[in-house]
Order: sequence, then structure tokens, then C-alpha cells
Amino acid sequence: MRTHNSSMLLHLFTLFFAVYMLTSSVISLNLFDVSIMRLEVLESVFDRLDLNIRAGLGVVGVDGRDYSWFGLGSVLLSLPFYALARAIGMPPNVLLSILNPMFSAATAVLICLFCLSIGYAKRPSAYTSMIYGFGTMAWYYSKDPGDHSFETFFILLSTFFMYTFIRSKQSNRIVLSGLNLGIACLVRPTSFMFALPLMLMVTVSCAKENGLSSHKFIARCAVILLFSLLPFLIVFLWYNNYRFGSIFESGYSLIASRAGVSLFHGTSIFTGLLGLLVSPGKGFFFYSPIALLFFISFRSFFCKHLELGVCFLSTMIIYVLFFAKYLYWHGDWAWGPRFLFVLTPFLVIPVVDFFESKLWLENCSAKKAVLVLLLLSLVVQVISVSVNPYRYFVIIETEKNVRFTVDKGVGAPPVKEPVISTYFDWRLSPILVQGETLYKTILAMPTGSIAKAFSSIDATEEIDKLLHINCLDFWWYYTHYLDDNWLILMVVPLLLLIAFVAACKLKTICAPPSIQLEI
Repeated sequence: MRTHNSSMLLHLFTLFFAVYMLTSSVISLNLFDVSIMRLEVLESVFDRLDLNIRAGLGVVGVDGRDYSWFGLGSVLLSLPFYALARAIGMPPNVLLSILNPMFSAATAVLICLFCLSIGYAKRPSAYTSMIYGFGTMAWYYSKDPGDHSFETFFILLSTFFMYTFIRSKQSNRIVLSGLNLGIACLVRPTSFMFALPLMLMVTVSCAKENGLSSHKFIARCAVILLFSLLPFLIVFLWYNNYRFGSIFESGYSLIASRAGVSLFHGTSIFTGLLGLLVSPGKGFFFYSPIALLFFISFRSFFCKHLELGVCFLSTMIIYVLFFAKYLYWHGDWAWGPRFLFVLTPFLVIPVVDFFESKLWLENCSAKKAVLVLLLLSLVVQVISVSVNPYRYFVIIETEKNVRFTVDKGVGAPPVKEPVISTYFDWRLSPILVQGETLYKTILAMPTGSIAKAFSSIDATEEIDKLLHINCLDFWWYYTHYLDDNWLILMVVPLLLLIAFVAACKLKTICAPPSIQLEI
């Protein structure tokens, strides 16, 4: 059984990684602020043994030099890849572009492993992994060069280890949970909030087993988790102090204060909640429609796995309420509600229970409805990975006449975003606008008119003049046009073949025993 599970997980990773690499966009690392800052810090570490970046790019720190306002975690995760690229004389972005597809594929596999560990069969566990990997924003964030895929992986792994602790009562599992949560916190500081749901999981489990007499055991678990997090907390506070002269200043509030705005004032929590959950511009379930199955399956799942249910639900409540009050709750410029992407695994994992229910196994109408929802989700994801999301903002500003606001202060980067009403206007939905853009792009493909009009990927040019913003956002596609290289197109059938073989292996492994005997 363990051998079959290991083989299944390996083939799952191969499938996801092949597809994610096929739809990745290497050049986007030169466009997104988080990846630009990461590369700047990496160059500083290797060239000057320092952490500052070039003047005019970041936030002016306590010593008058510029620093990145993003976490140190993604820099540390990128170090081996960057060092290898420097050692072999390869452009660093080529190897760094592998990170997001790799962590995203690993997260999808981890979801399958989680479902298997809870006690579900291989087939529903594989289904759940598939709908996460191809039916949610996970597909887009496999190519986004930001840090959300890293955060999601380590938070989910932290949850997995804490769950194995409540099953085995081995204290080293708490340590592993804390270490992974610590990495997530260095990537994105908001991950510190997840310590509470982890302890709630332990509390509910202990209360079920021992009643109120478990308070000492819970306190011991909390101390172990705290000490596991402590080294990462120290690094986080040191990094803050080194850059901005205060252990409590990570850069975000400094940017806001210099621009004359407050991060948690002036935004109605009601507006934030509507925007993050149901607005046509940033509503979570418009970008991951298949996650709606959570509402069908959560009751049965929570009854069977109460400690996980409490952990998942409390995580959702904490994150949604926190970012609903945040001034920039929309997280632009980005695809979808990126701050809530980390919640996606917790919405998807309970769906595994649906795939073992009578409703799924015996009701043909339910299967057809789920298939329609899945197809809709796939369409949304294909739109998201095919066109660079920055193109949307160019279109609404230049063609739709949407007004943008700019918060800017001395010694800090400007924050530019559309006016709030944009997110509640169906006509300006990024999914619809990107879908229209993709349609026009496909029509222009036979003539190569886009490649002739936009023949550069130089990040110093105006954004609307870049080739990869105006054509299919696949690294092999614009590399073919730029270099007139037909050989590079051979990568496409190769990756498709790898994905197909992996899918066939999965089908065999997950088939019912009777079918396997016939084969």
C-alpha cells in the first residue's frame, strides 16, 4: 500500500509539474515587484554580503539605503537556485522560474497525501488533488513569481505535521509543524496568525480525548510550538531592525505612513468582505468556482474530523477578517484575491468527503453538475495562465478609462490601483476582460501581428509595449517569436507527453481492484 501511495504521489507531482512548466512565464520575474526585490537582495548577498538594493527601487531604510519591503523567506528559498545559476553561468531567472511550479506541484501532492492520511481512498484523494491543481487559482500562482505559492505550501505542511502529532502524540511532529510555520512567516509575516488555528486543532483533539483535564498537555504543546517558532521570530525581528531601525517595522506601514495613508483605517470591513468574497473583480469563488463544493461537503467532513474542521474554519475567518479591513484588500496588481489564496487548500481538502458520498457515487445529476462546475473552473484557469494579468490593468486604464489612484511618499515606492468601484462593476471583471483579450490574441496568432508590433521583453520599456504582455504568456511561445526558434516548440509535445504518461499511470493506480485485475 505504501509503495502504491508513493508511486501515486510521484506521478501526481510529475503531472502537475509538467503542466505548470508548460504554462510558466520566465520573463515575468522581471516585471513583478516581489520577484524584482528578491533578485535584488540575492545579488546584494552574493556581490556585497549585504541586504540593501539599488537606490530608487525599494524603501529607504534607517541608514539611508534602499531595502526590499518583502520577507526574507523567499530569498532564502531561492539562494541554492541562484547560487547554482551563478556557478554554471546561467541567467538566474531561468532557474528561479522553476521554484513556483515546483512548490505549487508539491502543494497539490501534499493535498492528496493529507486526504490519504485522514483515511480516504486513493481515487477521491487524487480527485481532490486534481481539482486543486487545475480548478483553482493554484494553476495561476504556479507561474506567478510572487511568494504566495511558498506560503501556501509551508502553511499546509505545518498543518499536516500538527495533524500527524494529534494522531501519534510524538512531540517532534509539533517541532516540524513549528519549523514549517516559521519558514512561512519569513516568507509572509501574516503567517504568524496561523499559530492560533494550529493550537485550536490541538485543543479540540485533546478535549475530545481527555475532557477538561488536558489543559497541561495543551500548554506543553503551545510551549513546544513557540520554541520551534522562536528562531524564525528572532530572524524576522532582526531583519526589521536592520532595515528600518525597529523590530516592529517590516516596511509596509512605513510605505503607508510616508504616503500619508493608514493600512487599517478608512476601509469599511463590509466593503472588504464583499470585495474578497463576492465582487466580480476580486470575489474568491469567481476565480476558483470548484471551491463551492466546500459548502456541500463541509458538514460531513467536520463531523468526521472535528479538529481539522475547526482549524480550517478558524483560519478562513482570521484571514478574511484581517484582510477585509486592510486598505489594499484587493492586493493589486494581481490576479484574483491573492491574499486569500492561502485558504484554497483548506476549502478544497474537505471536498474529498464529497467524492466518497452517496450523492457522488449514486447520483448522475450530481456528477453532471460537478462536471459543469469543473469545466467552468478550468476555463477560468486557462484564461488566467494564458494572458499576463498586467495586461488587464493596461486595458482598463487606456481603453476603459478607469481612474487609478496613486499613494506615494518620499523614500517609498508608489502604490497605484484602480478606484474601488472598479471591483464591483461586472463590465470590468478581470475574468471577462482577460477572456476577451485571450480571444483576440488567438485570432492574431496565425499572422504573427503581435510579435511584429511588440518585439521586445526589455523590462525598462513601457509595460504596454512588452511582447509577453501582449501575446500568449508562455515562455516557449514568445521565445520562439523573439529568436525565430522553431526547435524550442519541441518542448510543448515533450511536456505534454510526460503529463499524459503520468496521468495514465495515475489512472491505473487509482482504478478499482477489479479493473486492475482485468488489465
